[in-house]
Amino acid sequence: MIPNSVKRIAYEAFKWCFKLKVVRFGTGLESIGNEAFYDCDKLKSIHIPGNLKTVGNGAFWGCSSLTAVQFPDTTTEIGLDVFERCSSLLEFKVPLGVKKLPRKMFAECEKLQSIKLHENTEEIGNMAFSLCAALKPFFMPDSVKWIGKEAFDNCKSLTELSLSKNLTEIGEYAFHGCSIEELVIPENCELGFGSFTNNRIKRIAIPLNYQCIDGYRDELYRISREGDEIPFTFAQIFGTQVGTPNPIEKVKFYGPVANREQTMKMLLQWHDFKNVTFIFDNFEIMDLLRNAIAARIDSGQAEGFFEGAVLRMNKYSSFDDVRQNAFSGGGDAEYINQVFEAMSLDAIDGGIFDGKTMEYQHRSKDIMLPKVKQMPLQNITVPTMIDRAEAVEGTPKLSGSKVFPRPEPVDAPPTKRQAFGTK
Repeated sequence: MIPNSVKRIAYEAFKWCFKLKVVRFGTGLESIGNEAFYDCDKLKSIHIPGNLKTVGNGAFWGCSSLTAVQFPDTTTEIGLDVFERCSSLLEFKVPLGVKKLPRKMFAECEKLQSIKLHENTEEIGNMAFSLCAALKPFFMPDSVKWIGKEAFDNCKSLTELSLSKNLTEIGEYAFHGCSIEELVIPENCELGFGSFTNNRIKRIAIPLNYQCIDGYRDELYRISREGDEIPFTFAQIFGTQVGTPNPIEKVKFYGPVANREQTMKMLLQWHDFKNVTFIFDNFEIMDLLRNAIAARIDSGQAEGFFEGAVLRMNKYSSFDDVRQNAFSGGGDAEYINQVFEAMSLDAIDGGIFDGKTMEYQHRSKDIMLPKVKQMPLQNITVPTMIDRAEAVEGTPKLSGSKVFPRPEPVDAPPTKRQAFGTK
């Protein structure tokens, strides 16, 4: 028992006290110094009074028997590496006075399962939760603006992640090696190199105003250590190990377009992902990508370029709507723009109409496309057969047709529907 008169535990005060198991502090304690309980591997329990203000660097580093500790809300500053290698720690509630989680705060806390953040939390530091193999679904408040490098690196049990809508930057390899399956990237958030590599992401929503962070931003290029410019691709953000199939099935693009040229450059960076359904809420942008794919087909260079891609339309969604509904149940979009039904894959391998959505599918360099400008129409006629030669000339002949009412405007307000519908 530490007397009430003690206000500060000095630097390395109990360092390497290997038999120390329980510590009770008096009510006067305000500060715990750097490495005060460093490597006290038998320490199981700490009672901390309500007047504590600061905790120094590495204060509880390597306290491998410590299962639980709670700092009072009077705490305003927590140092680096404070719980690193506390391998038995199960949970922690961040004090209200702490806005920034420092570097390696919980690194290598192998049994840590639960972290409760509050609405004052603004930053999650470099490697803050690195190698926390048991950390379960993680939900961060919208107050969080910055996530550092390797912050959640190799958190193998992290399958569910809800990001703050006010995030401005996610650092390099921040979520590398996790098990995230569904992801919504906030608007105006810059992604670092490798930030979501080696995950299990099947469905992802990403804003059309996407940027990559400093050093990678200009023209979607990054600069190597030797000073060479290297093309930036999304495989370097969401990719998997060489030889491992990428699990991404659906990519939803949402939000406004600030720069059409830059947006197209961003979209083209997805060209090396195979058999992915790309879902848009902006018809003009989707049509630009469709035309880019068609141009590659016409030039005979389509092999490996958006291989197996499907382009679809869905209703506009804000980040909040996407985050809430992107992966929930529900139907497909309720409107279409223009669809061509392919009865012969020799003539066309795209424009598959399933009754609700518009789709364009590309599988091989031999696809022939109808040369028809796709625009919202008063009525939509869907051919049941298109002759190969006429399709190339741009005057498809109808052998039967179905007529559908005029589609809703692209900028229709969002509804509570699934962003990633199934066929």
